[in-house]
Amino acid sequence: MSTIANIGFGLSRTFSALLCWRIIAGLANGNVSIMRTVTAEIVRERKYQTKAFLLLPLVFNSGMVLSLALGGCLAEPVVNLPALFGPQGVFNFSGNADGVAWALQYPYALPALLNACFLATALVLAILGLGETLPGKEEQSDWGLQAGKAIRGLGSRLWHKGPRYRKYTRMSSSEDVLVEEGNTVDSHSRVPKEDEKPEIAIPATTTAETTKVPFRGIWTRKVVSALISFGLLPLHNSAFMHIFPVYLSSPPADNSEATFFAFRGGLGLRSATIGIWLSVFGIGGILLQLFIYPRLQRRIGTRGVFRVALFLFPLTYLAAPYLSLLAGSHDARWVFLGIVVCAQIMARTMAIPSTVILLTEAAPSKTVLGTIHGAGNMLASLARAVGPAVGGYVFALGVEEGVIGLVWWLYLVGVALCALAWSYLTEDGSERAV
Repeated sequence: MSTIANIGFGLSRTFSALLCWRIIAGLANGNVSIMRTVTAEIVRERKYQTKAFLLLPLVFNSGMVLSLALGGCLAEPVVNLPALFGPQGVFNFSGNADGVAWALQYPYALPALLNACFLATALVLAILGLGETLPGKEEQSDWGLQAGKAIRGLGSRLWHKGPRYRKYTRMSSSEDVLVEEGNTVDSHSRVPKEDEKPEIAIPATTTAETTKVPFRGIWTRKVVSALISFGLLPLHNSAFMHIFPVYLSSPPADNSEATFFAFRGGLGLRSATIGIWLSVFGIGGILLQLFIYPRLQRRIGTRGVFRVALFLFPLTYLAAPYLSLLAGSHDARWVFLGIVVCAQIMARTMAIPSTVILLTEAAPSKTVLGTIHGAGNMLASLARAVGPAVGGYVFALGVEEGVIGLVWWLYLVGVALCALAWSYLTEDGSERAV
């Protein structure tokens, strides 16, 4: 459904069609909570959960780096890629009877179509290789997994062509004694046969992981507190991610008579410049996630890292609109733009995995992780719908009134401060990573 929605979104030419396809894409946007639940179910030991949950935003940031660069370059291909889609371009064929090039009719179709291809690839990989992770149902199989197994077997046979050799099996004599971690094990123990599967020691599941929790018992104070924090983050972060590119592409204005709060205009940057610029700083988020976050999390704990991020958000939002006053100063503009983007990416990189870890740790049992992450994704989706809508309205109001910073100071800073205050009002039930 997401693939079809992206294709329809890219080929839409009216606002009603855009809205319709966006709603359909939102209805199909349940994969985030599923991925988090699968990660929590696969990683059973808590000391590895932090590293596992860091992989999700790491992949997210990697995709953001690539998608921002590709989206900025593929949007308006007649302007950004004239050799391919310009007047004499290779792919400049007519899209209708009037002879108008299709790239002019659908200037934003290429990024959406590329996104649809990525989603279709993910769908095929999930069908062929993603198994069930729900406790007690890990051995379930279906036609997709069987087909994927057959494809992998065929690929393995084609890759390893040539004569096959039997594997050697270690034979133990009566004098052999195996020593492992200071404990001696008699070698007269039974040696498994060649066609017998070796026994794997499976750690016993605790009672808390296997006990079924009633529905009303899921929503403890700790879970509700984590859910609210989980929803407040996208309420301002998603609004920033939608407003900031619009702000950067807005034409600059004459602010010679501007006051400290009353000024207007953006930076007048092209879509390709915005995409490449944001993607370059996205690489910084990846490096932060790989090398800084784990050490910081071990030192001050998950909630401590989360609060550091919550302190960065309002400071970034306070400073962002003042870039309008530097629209004519090229050197200073790029320096301060880099500081703002880097600070927001740093805060987002620390906050996203922290909210996921806190929500997972708040679960009274692993059997209800799907329910809790589903509720969190529903709340986050609602926040991602409300945030850009309210933020866009306040942004437009600020443009009309000549106060471009209205959305930053009135909405983004307000929500970020509420999230910061909530983190201190809630129960401090999280522990540091082992």
